[in-house]
Amino acid sequence: LDELYYTKCVVDRPGDIGDGICNDDPPYNTEECEFDGGDCVPKPVDGYPGCFVDKPYLIGSRVCDSNPPYNTEACGFDGGDCDVYNGLSDCNVEYPNFIGDGICKD
Repeated sequence: LDELYYTKCVVDRPGDIGDGICNDDPPYNTEECEFDGGDCVPKPVDGYPGCFVDKPYLIGSRVCDSNPPYNTEACGFDGGDCDVYNGLSDCNVEYPNFIGDGICKD
């Protein structure tokens, strides 16, 4: 971590700043740390015009990321990953990727 660039950024793992992986947790994803050295700046997703997310690799990953901006029309409802979840009326679960995984959860 070059203090010249991040003079107000104080983190436990300075090597995580700008490493290509968005660390959503503060203080990394803050203005002082330049949004994890640019890692958390929303990026366009190929094949989905108007879809900008922190982690483009999650679109179409076969796991439903149910929160916006992933599960939106612009992002193809997470690249189709949330089709089953979105098709269930009145379904509100913490982990939608567990739906239809073949394991019964109480």
